[in-house]
Amino acid sequence: MQRLIRSRTGWLAIALLVVMAAFVLRLFQLQILQYGKYTELARASQQRQFIIPAERGKIYMMDGKTPVPVVLNQAVYTVIADPQSIDDKERSQLVDSLREIAGGEMTENVSERLNNKKSRYEVLAKNITRTQAEKLKKKNFAGVLYQQSSIRNYPEGELGAHVLGFVNAAGEGQYGVEGSLNKQLKGRDGLLQSVTDVRNIQLTVGKNNMQESRQNLVTTWR
Repeated sequence: MQRLIRSRTGWLAIALLVVMAAFVLRLFQLQILQYGKYTELARASQQRQFIIPAERGKIYMMDGKTPVPVVLNQAVYTVIADPQSIDDKERSQLVDSLREIAGGEMTENVSERLNNKKSRYEVLAKNITRTQAEKLKKKNFAGVLYQQSSIRNYPEGELGAHVLGFVNAAGEGQYGVEGSLNKQLKGRDGLLQSVTDVRNIQLTVGKNNMQESRQNLVTTWR
């Protein structure tokens, strides 16, 4: 009987050693051999890349020796969401808030966009004002960010329109100065890589970021 008990105890000890050895080997595999892989997966799940649209260059005309602004930029915002970070309750509240605050600036099929759990980037509204953006920000929705851009503002109205030209919906200059010098005025977009939390609040800023650039122009045309 004692020999049987010792035999069972021995086998149990061996089984425990085998389990512990497998556990240690698995930890070694995860923490040493596959450390880089899981670190990269964790980084990819948290890091976001944000395009920083280049603000189009301003245009001035000389009034004697004084440059007078004739084409400026007005700040507007695009509302972007990560559907995977928004639960069902907040989704309904977000749609209601967008209807109330953004109104006609909402994109089509917002509810369907938010239900697309395969996507991490959906545009919900475009060209809302700073005031509208601030009202939405106060709601503190998870998974929503506000990307600033700009639209053209002509302080003198239609005065000199045939010389200045205009910018179309795609951001391309058409006719006049806007068209002929479109490349210089449009500039180059920047890129920001950042680790964020679920509410897209930046925690750290990554490396290899690109700063946006553009040129202002001063003309002597009158």
